[in-house]
Formats: sequence, C-alpha cells, structure tokens
Amino acid sequence: MRIFYIILSVLCLMACKSYMNRTSETIIWVSGVKVECNSETSEFCLQIQNADTPQLGQWKTWNDSIVNFIPEIGYLYKLKVSSTPIRSKQSSSLHESTQYKLIEVLEEKRDETILLNDIWGLSSIHGELLNTSSKRPRLELNLSKDQFLGFAFCNRISGQVNALNNVIQFSEIATTKMACKNLEYETKFIELLNEPMSFKIGKNQLILFNTQKKEVLRFKKLD
Repeated sequence: MRIFYIILSVLCLMACKSYMNRTSETIIWVSGVKVECNSETSEFCLQIQNADTPQLGQWKTWNDSIVNFIPEIGYLYKLKVSSTPIRSKQSSSLHESTQYKLIEVLEEKRDETILLNDIWGLSSIHGELLNTSSKRPRLELNLSKDQFLGFAFCNRISGQVNALNNVIQFSEIATTKMACKNLEYETKFIELLNEPMSFKIGKNQLILFNTQKKEVLRFKKLD
C-alpha cells in the first residue's frame, strides 16, 4: 500500500510539473481605455483581446498585470506574450488563471477612443444646424463603463457604447416615454445612433459618419 501511495505521489508531481510547463506564445491586444472592475475600491483594470485583429465590443476585463509591461493610457497595443496557466488554491477548490509575460511590443498607436469620454451637445443632423433656442440634445459617454447617458430632444436616453479604431457603436438604447408634440427629430436621432458609425474628434467637435463616409451627426464638447 505504501508503494502505491509513493507511485501516486510521483505521478501527481509529474502531472503538476507538466501542467505548469504548458507555456505558449500568443498575440493579445491591450485597449487604451481602462474599465472599472471594482466599484467599491474604484479599481480600474486593463481590457484585452486574444486575437490577431481586435473586434468591436469583444474586450475582456483583465484584473491582473502583464509581466514586464506598463501600458500608457490612451494607447492601443499589440503584444506578443508568453501564456502560462497558473493554479492556486482558493478556499477548498483550485482556481485556474493565466499569467501573461511580455515578449515583444508589435504595435503601439494612439487610441482615439479615450477622447470620447466627455459630454457632447448635438449641433447638426445631416449638416442641418439645430435651433439652439430649444434644449440641446446631448450625450455623456463613459467608455470606462461602456455606457452612455443623454437627452434626445424630448426623452432621456441611455445604453451601451463601444468604440475601436475610430468606429463607435451604440446598443441597448432605452428611452423614457414622455409625450411631446414633435418627435420627428428625436426618432431620427435615435435611429442614427442604432447604426455603426466612424468618428472623428478635433477642435472640440465630435463628428459621426455613416458607412458611406457621409457626415450624419456633429456634436460640440460641452464641459
């Protein structure tokens, strides 16, 4: 019986060693925008994607560091990293995670997404200037939470927002149900927000373009 336990122990040690040696190389992207991952401590985490090309809305919150890598907020990184599985005991169970270690920075570029975090007042739709005597529609974008709040001529609106490589997409848009005399502009505004658009920021303005590269919405920075 003693020999059996010795053999079993040796096999377990060999299996654990084999598991820990499963280091491989992979490509990950690191977003230029950190997200809130612990509201109680106001802790912010990296966003990463395991892909050759990052995809809109596919970021995964990474609440750990990448060994030998210190990102600068506002920059998008493509990294070659080593990936090693890690097992740690939590309470009565084993917890499996992954440790990333930097091998090489393959790409680094300014991430315009971080500039979206602001309050924007609508100034024109399809190039038509708005009547500024009425309350101006606005959007407050918070990419660290992937959320937006706003006002659309009559009703308040809210929902999800994602952005990557100068493309922005609003989703899960919810509105209040106030009765107003003329909802034509509001309906058009919300319809436009439901479409993926590219964006350009400059001179305190945010301009959104449709897939045909035509300007559809123009905003002015309010704060």
